[in-house]
Amino acid sequence: MKKFIINYDKQTLLLQYEGEEFYFDLKEGDKGDFWHSFINKNGLERDINFHQEDETQKPSLAIYGLEEKEGEIYINTSDEEVIEDFEQVGNMKEYFK
Repeated sequence: MKKFIINYDKQTLLLQYEGEEFYFDLKEGDKGDFWHSFINKNGLERDINFHQEDETQKPSLAIYGLEEKEGEIYINTSDEEVIEDFEQVGNMKEYFK
């Protein structure tokens, strides 16, 4: 299952991805354009981008591969996977205040 659940009251995001669950604290990033990385059970590091600028916009979440070049980590935008299935919990308007 590939799905994300955004809880506006708790300001958290739960990503259900490839049989695993990953929790993100949205207070630890930019509201509206949240980036964070995670490591799956196979040790593969991935990056997510949760995007929703206000309560009128549909939330979106994309997962990207990461690659290392000359000691630097880069987001591989050609390895984008958009997660379409989502659930919203809580008061969205309060979250965007």
